[in-house]
Amino acid sequence: MFKNRLVSCLTIFALLLFLFVSPVEAVAKKSVSWKWSDGVAAGSRSIAKSKYRSSDQVPTIVVTIKPKAIARIASLQYLTDDGEWAEEYRAQSESGQTKLYLNPMCGSGWCDGVITYRIVIEPSGDQPTYKPSQFKITYSNSSGSTSSGGSSSGSSSGGSSSGSSSGVSGAYFIGWNLEDVQDFLGFDPRTADCSGLGRSVLWASNWWVVNSYSGVLVVSKSPYRCS
Repeated sequence: MFKNRLVSCLTIFALLLFLFVSPVEAVAKKSVSWKWSDGVAAGSRSIAKSKYRSSDQVPTIVVTIKPKAIARIASLQYLTDDGEWAEEYRAQSESGQTKLYLNPMCGSGWCDGVITYRIVIEPSGDQPTYKPSQFKITYSNSSGSTSSGGSSSGSSSGGSSSGSSSGVSGAYFIGWNLEDVQDFLGFDPRTADCSGLGRSVLWASNWWVVNSYSGVLVVSKSPYRCS
């Protein structure tokens, strides 16, 4: 008799545990969070040229996406003067984590002013969807020059971070095959590998654009990420 009551109590307890704990665990397994690579908590901040000197010293955005086992595409976008969102950088997660890179250059100089960004996790089949995370960066140019627009990729100033004269931002080519970029521009743009070493690239069809900074396209043999 006592044994049967004990079994019944344990069954009821297990059922309650499933009903009240499982939804919480389910939410925890489907989430997205981010932080700055220098340890600063997620949110708006200032990026001053006097402190970081060059674009490769600017902190990156570390994004964690759950469930971790499924690769997802994270897109860093900025708000243009026209009120439209434009992509600055994109990357695919690996083991639930990826990095997004800010481009502090507006045309040929450091940006000066406030730019609004958001992090978007692109939809993927029946995988969970996430609300975009929005924040602002206050750029400061110690030289006193200002950008004519609000685009960190230089599109609003008429310059191109890929070093071209087409007026197209280098960030526009992220995810492109390098050969397609050459065909689009009509010439070979400046390139560098993921270690930051500048070099010319043979067999352009084997390379993909994964980032852009200071007039240089960063290329990799793996689309969307350095390899």
